[in-house]
Amino acid sequence: MINRKTFFFVSAVFVSLLLLGCKSTGRIDLDPSVPSELTTRVTFSDVLVVYELNNTRVYNDFYPRERVRENIVTLPAGETTMLFNVRANVRRGQNLIVRVNIDDILLSYDFEPGKRYSVSLYTEGLGAASFFLGHFKYGIAIWDNASARGRPIRNWELGEWRG
Repeated sequence: MINRKTFFFVSAVFVSLLLLGCKSTGRIDLDPSVPSELTTRVTFSDVLVVYELNNTRVYNDFYPRERVRENIVTLPAGETTMLFNVRANVRRGQNLIVRVNIDDILLSYDFEPGKRYSVSLYTEGLGAASFFLGHFKYGIAIWDNASARGRPIRNWELGEWRG
């Protein structure tokens, strides 16, 4: 028979693991009529709140019940305009968290057919001691998922923070 302390401990661990695994991902096909060889797949991170793609409102499809999540989107390849907000907590050093909130970012990118991309916030330290001092610049970047994740193929700097 299991004692009461052990039961509550095991229950707490189980619930914690369950909640940690609840990060949802949406899978959306913007135009199923487009042949797959003419599409691209783009993953929008959960720090981006996407409102429009190619002047079409997508918010309700991306965020059912208004829950922000990562979205993997199949869309027609080619020039794509994106309208979104950024909502992110950037951790620098041991005790510093900087909240980045930017509204109405409008960007455009020419996505190639058959490729997979990721779009998210990036940060880059400013100077040798930037990790401990919290100095960094930030922006939006696009990565080609087939290449090394370290270097974006395109980025737009949005600002910098000096603690």
